[in-house]
Amino acid sequence: MSVVQAVHVEGRREETRAFHGVPARLYRNRWPAWTPLPAGEEARLFDRARNPSLAETEHARWVALHDARPVGRVSALTVPTRTG
Repeated sequence: MSVVQAVHVEGRREETRAFHGVPARLYRNRWPAWTPLPAGEEARLFDRARNPSLAETEHARWVALHDARPVGRVSALTVPTRTG
């Protein structure tokens, strides 16, 4: 039985690269019309300093590994509730 391991992406280079590389790994050979985002653009989406929509959120990311190869990813965001 093979096991898929979810690894929390905490800013370490290897985990971050694996997280951002998942779409290319999954789609480049399956959908010829798939076009990746420009280099660095996806990383900017998850960078609080460069993406103002993340300013008031908490977010976490995980990369799914199977035999040490990235096979999926998850990103979770929470937005504070505003009252009044």
